[in-house]
Amino acid sequence: ALRSVLAGLATDAATEHIELGPLAPEEVERLVGELVNGRPAGDLLAAVDAGSMGEPLLVSHLVAATRSLEGIRLATSFEDGVAARLDALSSAAGQVTRLLAVARQPLDRSMLLRSRAMRTRLTAGALAETLASGLVAERDERIAMAHDRYADAVYQATLPWEREALHAEL
Repeated sequence: ALRSVLAGLATDAATEHIELGPLAPEEVERLVGELVNGRPAGDLLAAVDAGSMGEPLLVSHLVAATRSLEGIRLATSFEDGVAARLDALSSAAGQVTRLLAVARQPLDRSMLLRSRAMRTRLTAGALAETLASGLVAERDERIAMAHDRYADAVYQATLPWEREALHAEL
Protein backbone atom coordinates (compact mmCIF):
# COMPACT_ATOMS: atom_id res chain seq x y z
CA ALA A 1 0.00 0.00 0.00
CA LEU A 2 2.78 2.42 0.93
CA ARG A 3 4.70 1.64 -2.24
CA SER A 4 1.69 2.46 -4.40
CA VAL A 5 1.21 5.77 -2.57
CA LEU A 6 4.90 6.62 -3.03
CA ALA A 7 4.77 5.63 -6.70
CA GLY A 8 1.75 7.87 -7.17
CA LEU A 9 3.50 10.78 -5.49
CA ALA A 10 6.61 10.25 -7.63
CA THR A 11 4.62 10.66 -10.84
CA ASP A 12 2.40 13.52 -9.62
CA ALA A 13 3.54 16.82 -11.15
CA ALA A 14 2.39 18.67 -8.01
CA THR A 15 4.84 16.73 -5.84
CA GLU A 16 7.96 18.68 -5.01
CA HIS A 17 11.10 16.54 -4.90
CA ILE A 18 13.66 17.64 -2.35
CA GLU A 19 17.17 16.21 -2.39
CA LEU A 20 18.61 16.06 1.09
CA GLY A 21 22.34 16.06 1.35
CA PRO A 22 24.50 15.48 4.39
CA LEU A 23 24.52 17.93 7.27
CA ALA A 24 27.20 20.61 7.16
CA PRO A 25 29.84 20.42 9.95
CA GLU A 26 28.17 23.24 11.89
CA GLU A 27 24.83 21.41 11.66
CA VAL A 28 26.48 18.23 12.95
CA GLU A 29 27.91 20.27 15.84
CA ARG A 30 24.46 21.68 16.62
CA LEU A 31 22.85 18.21 16.54
CA VAL A 32 25.57 16.66 18.71
CA GLY A 33 25.19 19.56 21.15
CA GLU A 34 21.45 18.89 21.40
CA LEU A 35 22.05 15.18 21.91
CA VAL A 36 24.60 15.68 24.71
CA ASN A 37 22.72 18.64 26.23
CA GLY A 38 25.61 21.03 25.94
CA ARG A 39 28.76 21.86 24.07
CA PRO A 40 30.35 18.65 22.75
CA ALA A 41 33.98 17.87 23.40
CA GLY A 42 36.16 18.53 20.37
CA ASP A 43 37.36 14.95 20.02
CA LEU A 44 33.80 13.59 20.19
CA LEU A 45 32.60 16.13 17.66
CA ALA A 46 35.45 15.39 15.25
CA ALA A 47 34.91 11.63 15.51
CA VAL A 48 31.13 11.87 15.08
CA ASP A 49 31.44 14.28 12.16
CA ALA A 50 33.95 12.03 10.38
CA GLY A 51 32.12 8.79 11.23
CA SER A 52 28.67 10.00 10.27
CA MET A 53 29.66 11.88 7.13
CA GLY A 54 26.81 14.24 8.01
CA GLU A 55 24.02 11.64 8.04
CA PRO A 56 21.67 12.56 10.93
CA LEU A 57 20.80 8.95 11.85
CA LEU A 58 24.49 8.10 12.10
CA VAL A 59 25.16 11.21 14.19
CA SER A 60 22.46 10.12 16.65
CA HIS A 61 23.66 6.52 16.61
CA LEU A 62 27.30 7.43 17.28
CA VAL A 63 26.43 9.76 20.14
CA ALA A 64 24.16 7.10 21.68
CA ALA A 65 26.88 4.48 21.27
CA THR A 66 29.46 6.63 23.07
CA ARG A 67 27.02 7.13 25.94
CA SER A 68 26.08 3.48 26.38
CA LEU A 69 29.19 1.59 25.31
CA GLU A 70 32.41 2.44 27.06
CA GLY A 71 35.42 2.17 24.79
CA ILE A 72 33.53 1.76 21.51
CA ARG A 73 35.49 2.84 18.46
CA LEU A 74 33.49 5.32 16.44
CA ALA A 75 35.03 3.83 13.31
CA THR A 76 33.05 0.62 14.00
CA SER A 77 30.52 -0.11 11.26
CA PHE A 78 26.94 0.98 11.83
CA GLU A 79 25.82 -2.65 12.01
CA ASP A 80 28.53 -3.60 14.52
CA GLY A 81 27.70 -0.55 16.62
CA VAL A 82 24.00 -1.46 16.68
CA ALA A 83 24.90 -5.07 17.57
CA ALA A 84 27.05 -3.78 20.44
CA ARG A 85 24.21 -1.56 21.67
CA LEU A 86 21.87 -4.55 21.44
CA ASP A 87 24.29 -6.73 23.41
CA ALA A 88 24.53 -4.06 26.12
CA LEU A 89 20.80 -4.39 26.84
CA SER A 90 19.44 -6.80 29.43
CA SER A 91 18.23 -10.13 28.09
CA ALA A 92 14.57 -9.09 28.20
CA ALA A 93 15.19 -5.69 26.61
CA GLY A 94 17.27 -7.34 23.88
CA GLN A 95 14.41 -9.76 23.17
CA VAL A 96 11.92 -6.87 22.90
CA THR A 97 14.22 -5.20 20.40
CA ARG A 98 14.74 -8.41 18.41
CA LEU A 99 10.98 -9.12 18.37
CA LEU A 100 10.29 -5.62 17.02
CA ALA A 101 13.00 -6.00 14.37
CA VAL A 102 11.47 -9.30 13.22
CA ALA A 103 7.93 -7.87 13.28
CA ARG A 104 8.81 -4.92 11.01
CA GLN A 105 5.70 -3.15 12.23
CA PRO A 106 4.58 -1.37 15.40
CA LEU A 107 3.28 -3.67 18.13
CA ASP A 108 0.89 -2.79 20.94
CA ARG A 109 2.53 -2.25 24.31
CA SER A 110 0.00 -4.65 25.87
CA MET A 111 0.85 -7.37 23.32
CA LEU A 112 4.55 -6.99 24.08
CA LEU A 113 3.94 -7.26 27.82
CA ARG A 114 2.02 -10.52 27.28
CA SER A 115 4.77 -11.92 25.07
CA ARG A 116 7.19 -14.61 26.18
CA ALA A 117 9.67 -14.13 23.35
CA MET A 118 12.33 -16.81 23.52
CA ARG A 119 10.89 -17.90 26.90
CA THR A 120 11.74 -14.48 28.33
CA ARG A 121 9.02 -12.62 30.21
CA LEU A 122 8.91 -9.11 28.82
CA THR A 123 8.33 -6.56 31.57
CA ALA A 124 7.51 -2.87 31.73
CA GLY A 125 11.11 -2.36 32.89
CA ALA A 126 12.44 -4.15 29.81
CA LEU A 127 10.23 -1.97 27.60
CA ALA A 128 11.49 1.16 29.36
CA GLU A 129 15.10 0.04 28.89
CA THR A 130 14.45 -0.70 25.23
CA LEU A 131 12.88 2.72 24.68
CA ALA A 132 15.76 4.42 26.51
CA SER A 133 18.23 2.72 24.16
CA GLY A 134 16.96 4.82 21.25
CA LEU A 135 16.74 1.75 19.03
CA VAL A 136 12.95 1.74 19.34
CA ALA A 137 10.30 4.41 19.69
CA GLU A 138 6.75 4.58 21.03
CA ARG A 139 3.82 6.25 19.34
CA ASP A 140 0.27 5.99 20.74
CA GLU A 141 0.87 2.87 22.88
CA ARG A 142 2.53 1.16 19.91
CA ILE A 143 6.23 0.42 19.89
CA ALA A 144 8.39 -0.02 16.79
CA MET A 145 11.98 0.13 15.66
CA ALA A 146 13.06 3.78 15.55
CA HIS A 147 14.47 3.42 12.02
CA ASP A 148 14.51 0.80 9.27
CA ARG A 149 18.31 0.72 9.39
CA TYR A 150 18.18 -0.18 13.08
CA ALA A 151 15.67 -2.94 12.26
CA ASP A 152 17.95 -4.29 9.52
CA ALA A 153 21.01 -4.28 11.77
CA VAL A 154 19.20 -5.92 14.72
CA TYR A 155 17.68 -8.53 12.39
CA GLN A 156 21.13 -9.36 11.00
CA ALA A 157 22.57 -9.57 14.53
CA THR A 158 19.89 -12.10 15.50
CA LEU A 159 20.75 -15.76 14.98
CA PRO A 160 18.60 -17.61 12.41
CA TRP A 161 17.06 -19.96 15.00
CA GLU A 162 16.19 -16.94 17.17
CA ARG A 163 14.52 -15.23 14.19
CA GLU A 164 12.46 -18.36 13.57
CA ALA A 165 11.30 -18.51 17.20
CA LEU A 166 10.50 -14.79 17.19
CA HIS A 167 8.49 -15.12 13.95
CA ALA A 168 6.53 -17.94 15.63
CA GLU A 169 5.82 -15.61 18.59
CA LEU A 170 4.17 -13.13 16.25
